[in-house]
Amino acid sequence: MPTNSSMTNHLRLFLCFVCLVAIISLGRQSLSAKEASKQSPRTVIFEVSSIFYESDQSGPHLSIAPIVVIEDGQYVKPPAKCDEKETFGKSWFRLGTVYRLLFGGGEVGHVKVTKWLVPSPDKCLENAAMVRMKSSRKLGRGEVALATNSKSLGHKKSLRRPPTMEEKAKILKLGQEIFRANDVSEEQMQSMNAYGLAVIDVDGDGINEMLGSFQIYHRKVEPDRDLFLLLEKQEGEYRPAISWYHSTSNIMETHSKTFIDNLDLDQDGIDELIIREMFVCEATRYQIYKKKERQWHVVYEGGGNQC
Repeated sequence: MPTNSSMTNHLRLFLCFVCLVAIISLGRQSLSAKEASKQSPRTVIFEVSSIFYESDQSGPHLSIAPIVVIEDGQYVKPPAKCDEKETFGKSWFRLGTVYRLLFGGGEVGHVKVTKWLVPSPDKCLENAAMVRMKSSRKLGRGEVALATNSKSLGHKKSLRRPPTMEEKAKILKLGQEIFRANDVSEEQMQSMNAYGLAVIDVDGDGINEMLGSFQIYHRKVEPDRDLFLLLEKQEGEYRPAISWYHSTSNIMETHSKTFIDNLDLDQDGIDELIIREMFVCEATRYQIYKKKERQWHVVYEGGGNQC
């Protein structure tokens, strides 16, 4: 029968073993933390759209494409070269990878990668993947949202919706006024097309902003005209805070802007605006607008597809 002394020794040995395991575990955690600190945290913001749209028995498959990489608080362009796109895809477009789905500045679900659109030497235009979306919202053809790997962005209430009939009338009226100021005739105005209309709240103050894109298609010898507007309420009336206008008779100079979504990327309490630019042969580029001292400025241009 063991003595009290031998039992005490066994207890001491057991406690020493437990302490040793704890020290090794803490050491590994510390090493992992040091290794992680050496690697710059990278956040990727993706556009979720129906640009590459597929459908099967399991339902619609949308696409995601990188808009911007945020590294050490700086905006970095996604890879543009074919080999760089392949490296990016191997890391970010792995089958089954899940990203948070954001819309109007808030989280509304998630997307899961179902297929990587692998770039090839003879066709290296896209940097994208197919995804399945799970959300309380329905995102159909023509609608866009955002996805990200970030755990910290997009935790406010989603504040984006289509305009009411009254709001739409105000947007269209201001768009027409700007076209008239640029010598567009009433006859030409008949072909005006409005799209991408949205109502948002960039700072959560309960006072909405409205956005929209407008286009007048080429008619005979008249130029194509494109307009992008952000309207803010000032002294009780909606007025342009961003008014971008482009006119050209040269198809090679085609240029338009469309609102993608709003998101507080730098977490200062005011959402940035993410815009997609479209050029000839459907080449694209993204812009990020930031509000500084009551004025909106482009703080990033990059990503997209080239011809």
